[in-house]
Amino acid sequence: SSWSVMEFHLRVPPEKWCITKAEFFAFVEEIRSLWESGRWKIDWHGTAHSGYSHSTSSSATRRFTQFFSDEVTGPNLYEVNERFVKPLTREAGGMSYALMKHPSGLLCQIFISHAWAEGIFEL
Repeated sequence: SSWSVMEFHLRVPPEKWCITKAEFFAFVEEIRSLWESGRWKIDWHGTAHSGYSHSTSSSATRRFTQFFSDEVTGPNLYEVNERFVKPLTREAGGMSYALMKHPSGLLCQIFISHAWAEGIFEL
């Protein structure tokens, strides 16, 4: 239930909602692999679709950078969140990506900030 997910997040303090540097780079490479394989396509509505299936009417799914098809920039973080992170974490029970990877938490040592409208491959 949603409440159990909320309780889960309340048990682990936010400073432990982290992944390792290696997991971060593996995450970016997994997105790159999906994108390069063609499993992350743009349909005639301008909506990207990966191999993961779900439906949403969120306006965030329609926010693209002009460089979406640029191999240097890649899909923006709105797309990555809607098309990869949300379906993956939903299947795992609804917790955050970091807590899905580390249910007891992992103390953060580095914080990365990035504009969501920019491409993930720039990270």
